[in-house]
This record gives sequence, C-alpha cells and structure tokens, in this order.
Amino acid sequence: MTNLAKYHYSLSNYNNSNDIIATMVGDAPSLGFIVVEDVDSDGYDDVDDDGCRATGDEDVRFKILYCGICHSDLHCVKNEWGISKYPLVPGLLLQMHISSLIMESSNVTAKWHEIVGVVTEVGSKVQKFKVGDKVGVGCMVGACHSCDSCKNDLENYCPKVILTYNSIYYDGTMTYGGYSDHMVATERYVVRIPDNLPLDACAPLLCAGITTYCPLRYFGLDKPGLNLGVVGLGGLGHVAVKFAKAFGLIVTVISTSPRKKKEAIEHLGADSFLISTDPNEMQAAMGTLDGIIDTVSAVHSLLPLLGLLKSHGKLVLVGAPEKPFELPSPSTPLSPGYSDHMVATERYVVRIPDNLPLDACAPLLCAGITTYSPLRYFGLDKPGLNLGVVGLGGLGHVAVKFAKAFGLIVTVISTSPRKKKEAIEHLGADSF
Repeated sequence: MTNLAKYHYSLSNYNNSNDIIATMVGDAPSLGFIVVEDVDSDGYDDVDDDGCRATGDEDVRFKILYCGICHSDLHCVKNEWGISKYPLVPGLLLQMHISSLIMESSNVTAKWHEIVGVVTEVGSKVQKFKVGDKVGVGCMVGACHSCDSCKNDLENYCPKVILTYNSIYYDGTMTYGGYSDHMVATERYVVRIPDNLPLDACAPLLCAGITTYCPLRYFGLDKPGLNLGVVGLGGLGHVAVKFAKAFGLIVTVISTSPRKKKEAIEHLGADSFLISTDPNEMQAAMGTLDGIIDTVSAVHSLLPLLGLLKSHGKLVLVGAPEKPFELPSPSTPLSPGYSDHMVATERYVVRIPDNLPLDACAPLLCAGITTYSPLRYFGLDKPGLNLGVVGLGGLGHVAVKFAKAFGLIVTVISTSPRKKKEAIEHLGADSF
C-alpha cells in the first residue's frame, strides 16, 4: 500500500465517526482515507505491502487488482447499523468520486469486500487453486464450521460468521477487507473466476452479484416469462436487471427518479418503468408482478410494493437500510356477521363433517385457516421440525394444536410467564 495515503488522520483526535467523516470531507473532498500507521518522512504512510498474515496450509494468497465499493461500506463507516468497530482501516472513499480517486493516485483502486485478483501463492493443502488463477473474495472469510448452518454450506447464516472487514478473525485480529495490495484467505472462501471474464467487471459480482442472483434462483424467480419488478437502479438494481433479462424475465424497474427511465430501458433492457411516486402508474400496475427484488438502501414504504404483486408473489428485500422496515397492517373491511340467518354463494360455503361439534369448529373459519395455511404452504408441516409460536391468544392456541398434530416440536414465545402452564400442560407445547 505504498503511496496510498495522501491524507493522514490520527483517530485518537476524534470522538466518533461524524468527526472523522467531517474532517475527511473537509480536508480531502475527493479522496478520503483513515490511516492509523505512522507517516514516513516522505509524507506517505508506512504500511507494509505484504502486511497480511503468512500463507497457511489451506490459504490462498493473491494480488488484489480490482474491487467495487458497496453502499454497505458507507453504512459501516458512518456506523449507521450500530456495529462498526473503529478504526475502519484504512477507511473509505466517502463521496464516491471514483474518477478523482483514480486521477489522484494511479496506484490505488478503492477496495473493500468485492475483491478480485490473481493468485501468487497457495498453501500445501490447497486443492482448488494454483498460482496464476483469477480469483475473488466476497463478504465473508470465516465461520464456526460446526453449527447447523455451516454443516449445510450456509456459512453466511452462521452466528459466528467472520466478515471480510469489521470482524474479529480466528487469531483475534481485525479483518480490514481489500484495501491492500495482497490478501490471504482460506481456500473455502475463495472463488475461481473464469479466464474469459474481465476482472474489473467481475468485482461487483462478489457482493451485488450474489445478493441479487441468489434470491432470483432460490425463490424460483428465474423462469422465462415471469414478471419481475426491480426497485431501485443503483449497484444492486443494475445487476438484478441484467440477471433477470438473462433469465428471460419481463422486467419492470420501479424508481422514484424519472431520469433513470432511459438508462433502465435503453441501456439495461428493462421492459417497462414505474415511477413509484406516481399513484396512477402504481395503480395501473397493481397485481401484475410475480416477484419483486427491492434493492433500495434507504427506509421506504413496503405497502405500495405489495400491491404490485400477484397472489403468492414474492417481495425480496436485499437493501439494508440503517433503520428497520415498518409494514403497516392493511385494513380489511368486514361486514357484520351477527345474524340469525345468512345467505352465501355455494362457492364460499364449506362442509363441516358430522362428527365435529359446531361450537368448536367456528374458530377454524378464521383462526384455523390463518394458521393452518402458512404451515402447509411454507412446508412447516413435516414431523420433527422445530416451530416457534409467538403469542398465545386465539391464533396462538390453534397454531399450537395444528403444529402438534403435524408432529412438530413446538416452542411458545410470550411476554407473559403465567401462560407457561397453559402452553405446556393444556396445549402440549414442548417448551416455553
């Protein structure tokens, strides 16, 4: 990282991230790095080019050539998620002036967790890589490898996952990501990049790529002819549109910015464009989409997006705002049902078996279907599964009964300790 730091800051002089950011923006409007190492007499930082750990038996060492900047980097440097560990070394390009960065330091490309390069050394037990291979490292570099998630190759869900930066590694040191000339990573967390793909274009695939590709495949939104909405046309949105068109989907970009319409349709090949703040456009598109990939990293309302979905449509949130989403419950007007008689179309009448008491069946027409349906639809009806039931009111009672009838292991979750006896002794829950 020789000649990397044109600007040097001593973090001991600042109380919080806002002080750091203010100084970085004020002193270096186009290039900001937080550097904690001493400065040599030549005015540049004294970071060892080969300062990463020694290459272990299962490690891959590679020279970093390119890396993208993710919006999560901005969240972290400003601690908007409340999880940042300072110093975030050696910092972050704050105002995203990429052109200025490259012009001011031709030896530097901004790097963090969308990292690609070429292998320079492999450990003795490495089997998948050799010197000269094109490789990449994404958002994580370690996990516990013993929990259920790890055993099922889902290390990203491991409670002890080690992120590429802002995490504590196995040896107790901090992970600082890809702001470096070289990187050492365990073979398990390195991916091979085909020789025919340009590295600079591949870098964003290590985060934006997998973040959008994975839900498209996992939730079955990869079938030609499906109608997909992509909310937001930033880094994630661009890649989501490209993948969706490659899958043969009919893509609608949903944005608050009318000026992005040309880019979406003419440059990325989207089929249509919706202004999310235009009530007429949103109304006309109600119930037309099989799925939506929401890539927006700012807090926004989800209810209008749900209205765009067909029945059983899927809304997948891949943006990561600094505050939790709020989803207001839609109001459903119901006609009064207290009467001596009722007339209904045959299609909406259900037959109740003769051996079931009517008084006990009445709650099944609402609480019953409300809990039975999701258990069946989402595959939570397999014996031996562990199910949590939050609350022990009318819905909760019925949910516990159905779950036990399916052979599930049921845990009731409640704020009221006095309901423990009822849950376990009367309803048969397994724990509380």
